[in-house]
Amino acid sequence: LAPPTTPTTPTAYPTAAQRLAVVRITAREPECIEAAMPGSAACAGGQEVFGSGFFLRIPDFNAGSCGDAGRIVIITNAHVVGDSKDLMFEMPDLTGVAAYAVAAISVNVEWDIAVLDISDSTKDDITSALDAQADFPALELALDSDQDLAGGSFSNVNEEVVSIGYPLAQDTVVASFGSRSGGEIVFGNYVYEFDAQISPGSSGGCVVRKSDGKVIGISFASVNSPEAESLNFAIPAFRVAIQLASVFCGEVASPTISTCDGGQALDCEFNVAD
Repeated sequence: LAPPTTPTTPTAYPTAAQRLAVVRITAREPECIEAAMPGSAACAGGQEVFGSGFFLRIPDFNAGSCGDAGRIVIITNAHVVGDSKDLMFEMPDLTGVAAYAVAAISVNVEWDIAVLDISDSTKDDITSALDAQADFPALELALDSDQDLAGGSFSNVNEEVVSIGYPLAQDTVVASFGSRSGGEIVFGNYVYEFDAQISPGSSGGCVVRKSDGKVIGISFASVNSPEAESLNFAIPAFRVAIQLASVFCGEVASPTISTCDGGQALDCEFNVAD
């Protein structure tokens, strides 16, 4: 008789490594920078903005066509970054109070997406804080090339999702579970609607599929009304992909949006250009 086999435990998403990939961001407006100089008393007219972001590995949209494929950047909201020239991120669960400077590579105000650069020295510091065998914590976009869509969307209504971020700028990353409940037009753009809980400070955090931990969107807004309960919105991952491809990969690798009626249809699909 064959020896009994030990049943394998399904991977629970998000994993500990995926939680580590989510960071807390602080953006200080120029007035705050001046106020922090010696002899200045207060941050007059400016403010510190707190939000979330996440490490993302740039995909190779068409095999071999993107020279920056595999590069790790931070994704967050443009409204978190604002016009700040002093951007910092923290990983309280890994490196405590250490704050790392980052620079904006691409800020798309219309889509509310910002791409931030991480220095090699910062990557080295983070790597040294990880377990010896651990890979650098970076998430992946949920692209339709990952699965057989049979003509359907790579993010399905009613699928289980997890929002991950730093609500209220607290010191521990928070994962909230829910589902993608639909799609809507917000500020002129098609967005995902979901009911996993978010709060101020969650902006720029990721919304991932519970099935595999891949990013379907960026948390960016919620409806604050007594009549609305858990009515939250995420920028779809296909917009992140388009922005990354245009900045890092050139036109030949650029993803495209198809089956959209002037950008107003609720059935937009993502496709990787041939």
